[in-house]
Amino acid sequence: MDAGQALRLEHRSEDFQQAVEEGTINFVQTTRIGITKGIDLPWRWYLGNCVAVSQL
Repeated sequence: MDAGQALRLEHRSEDFQQAVEEGTINFVQTTRIGITKGIDLPWRWYLGNCVAVSQL
């Protein structure tokens, strides 16, 4: 996705939803990073074990 393009949200596929329900895919919630205000708010979510998420 390039900057300036519209963000498109889609419904989860049945396979994805089943993987979430089985625990194969999990969501991780953490505090936000790289900001100075509201750093204590848990407004950062990502898929666990996702290669697109940087590791500490």
